[in-house]
Amino acid sequence: DGDYTIVDSGHRDVFVHRIETSERVLLFAHSFADEYRESVCGLGVTGEMDVIVGTGGCHVEDGGVTFLLEPCEYVWLESPR
Repeated sequence: DGDYTIVDSGHRDVFVHRIETSERVLLFAHSFADEYRESVCGLGVTGEMDVIVGTGGCHVEDGGVTFLLEPCEYVWLESPR
């Protein structure tokens, strides 16, 4: 069980969602675009996020996550609480 949230990615063709439990935070980003997308999401994340699966890139800075996604690319991230 956890809280599920759809996150505004700033792009109609990038879908970002989040699951937050008492033990961890999971972030999922999927690009349906036909060109490269950078999507900055202010998620209140602190610390590092580990890539679970996917070839997309990301970096965490100032509580936000920037997803770096090629066409039809995805990345799933996890961070312990």
